[in-house]
Amino acid sequence: MALFLLFLFSRLLLADDTVVITADRIKTDLHKSTSNIILLDNKTISEANAQTLPELLRDNSDIHIANGSIFLRGTDSSHVLIILDGVPLNDPSNPNRSFDISRLSLNNIKNVQILKGAQGLLYGANAIGGVILLTSHTQATTHTTGSSFLSYGTYQTINFGVNAQKKIDIHQLSIGAEYFGTKGFSAANSLQNLNADADGEKRSTLNLHLISDFNSHQSTELSLRYNHSLLDLDNCGGPGCDDLINQLTNEELFSHIQFNQIWDNELNETHFYFNRGKYSHLNHSSTSNSLNKGEINSFGINHSNFFTDNFTQNINFEFAKETNQLQQSNENTSLFVYHKYDKGNWISNFGTRVDHNKIFGDHFTYKAAVANQLSPAQLLRLAYSTGFTAPGLYQYLDPVYGNSSLRPEKSYTLDLGHEWTTGSTQLHTTFFMTKIYDRFTYIAVLKKTINTGVSYINGLEESFNTNFSKTSMTLLTFKLLRRPQTLLKNTFFYHELSFESEYIGNRLDYNELGNIVNTPAYFISHLNYSYNDYFLKIKNIFNTEYEEVYGYGTGGRIITVGIKKSF
Repeated sequence: MALFLLFLFSRLLLADDTVVITADRIKTDLHKSTSNIILLDNKTISEANAQTLPELLRDNSDIHIANGSIFLRGTDSSHVLIILDGVPLNDPSNPNRSFDISRLSLNNIKNVQILKGAQGLLYGANAIGGVILLTSHTQATTHTTGSSFLSYGTYQTINFGVNAQKKIDIHQLSIGAEYFGTKGFSAANSLQNLNADADGEKRSTLNLHLISDFNSHQSTELSLRYNHSLLDLDNCGGPGCDDLINQLTNEELFSHIQFNQIWDNELNETHFYFNRGKYSHLNHSSTSNSLNKGEINSFGINHSNFFTDNFTQNINFEFAKETNQLQQSNENTSLFVYHKYDKGNWISNFGTRVDHNKIFGDHFTYKAAVANQLSPAQLLRLAYSTGFTAPGLYQYLDPVYGNSSLRPEKSYTLDLGHEWTTGSTQLHTTFFMTKIYDRFTYIAVLKKTINTGVSYINGLEESFNTNFSKTSMTLLTFKLLRRPQTLLKNTFFYHELSFESEYIGNRLDYNELGNIVNTPAYFISHLNYSYNDYFLKIKNIFNTEYEEVYGYGTGGRIITVGIKKSF
């Protein structure tokens, strides 16, 4: 009864049968998809006044973010694939190939799609938990349009940027630039480190997106994004971890080139693409200096056959190569075939994929999903999908820490979901069960990552939305490292004011000695207010003391004021 009453005070995500999503590789009506997908459109991003991706994702209960790591449905940060304009961002120079989303700017981003559950079929490795896709602004007119923003807040934090779109002849151009700087707070919790120094950050982002429509059947796309950041760090969390010298310089360049061909009968379309991601991380501390570099290059062909109005087939071939600063490399060739059948009240998706990897050989993944439109207001979904996580170059080939016997993690996920929509109200319920074999575990004594058996991640997601609030909950059956068993989040809306509360249950974590400790649960609230072009944000209104990760600082109450102008 208490849970039912909680859900009676929730916000609406307005139902719009014309909203089309692409996260499933085949264009699909958002409210008729067999997959569990969240769409955050341009209006949602703008109203959130968010500076980075973590701020935008904060009110989704199935997502927990801690110190730049993202945990989706209780899976590891290395199990979530981040894709920007077709380019996978997961970093081959990172030991576990995860990507730090805390420095991912939202400037010039049109929408974000969150695809939940194992997605090995559609996206290959590192998608056991799901995929987050970001898309830049693409549409432009002959008149220059865009926006600019400026904000200032606690810790002398300043953020400003601009983006603009314009159509020139056959070309649609979208560009953006942003700067973020803060003096920050101590990364190592100042309560455990006396006289701890502030750890600041400076970050610059440049992006460009260009579409050239040669005719109604042929076009090209070019996407570029450059990130540069300088961060002050500490050595670890907990007592004695503060470091006055530790600094990290990051440079990242992502590029995507694509040629699109719609064939004469308009029943088939083909996309030829090339992706490149380059990473450089220079770390300078009081004890050592290190330079980590990584690069991923891939090219592929994606072809869609629209056999009938009801039946679509998608075929994708891709070759990818990644390297690191030691010039160690790995190659992967993949082929998948995916189908969608939509007839009457039934929608189904099914397909299979094969990956041939230079290091670990062949790996097969598949997905089968079905949905039934029980009534105009109700949709029932059932999906079974598989995924895998490939060993990173560091985990497999490093001279000291590598383990050449490491096998890929393999996962199996079952989703059962129900969606009920009436007028301006939505209720979503999803049960999920994920089983992961050959889990990666770092053993400090061995200085290596090894495979350690089977893990189970089972849970329940519930969300209830109305036009004045948004409430969501995620419950997991087991305690997991840095992931809470209970996540409760609620946001109330009143005109231009939103008040958000979140309860994060206790988590297991490691302390500075490598021992497992319990990190206490916490409850914090945030406020977001807009008036014409001005906005005010207060994070952690009541200045609650809490830790996302054991021993690391969280900054207390943070106030930001700013202005946004559209033109």
